[in-house]
Amino acid sequence: FQVKSENRKTIWNTEEVPEGSEFDDTWDPREQPEYQVLFKQCVGTEDVFFGMSRKDPSTACCEEMVIKIKLPETNYSDIALDIQDKVLDLRTPKK
Repeated sequence: FQVKSENRKTIWNTEEVPEGSEFDDTWDPREQPEYQVLFKQCVGTEDVFFGMSRKDPSTACCEEMVIKIKLPETNYSDIALDIQDKVLDLRTPKK
């Protein structure tokens, strides 16, 4: 058994840890709110009728992502939002 890392005291390699797992909070008792992830494309007539830009309806061809989170009975001032490259962390007192 060989350790690939330079530090032999490490428990896991970075490849073994799922991406984003450092943001999972298993001790947080609040329920996860209902949310939707919507993908948007900027489409013109050349796309709709002729397919000239080679866009397809898949998420790979989307330019924008909209995330809708339902937070009933929550004030805007109570929301803490942290957006990073691959993680959106939204926290409120209730959810």
